[in-house]
Amino acid sequence: MLKFLHITAVIGLALSILLMYLDNYFSPLSLYILGLVYLLIGWNEHKAQSKSYKLYFIVGLLVTVITFLGEFISGYILFKANNF
Repeated sequence: MLKFLHITAVIGLALSILLMYLDNYFSPLSLYILGLVYLLIGWNEHKAQSKSYKLYFIVGLLVTVITFLGEFISGYILFKANNF
């Protein structure tokens, strides 16, 4: 399971970079899902008593929070700009 999550994380990172390069609206969604995958990896590492679980938790939370707030703030700015 852990190997599958690592492979999914690498594929998700490549997909996110490709979508950012193509300026697609799905790139924040793919980054958000990538953050969730890192959280799952951290949880599995924690259950396996590994010492690297903190890194995966921090990276997963950071990516998830930044993409969520970025989408929320940009949507709020666009909403205010269109209603002005």
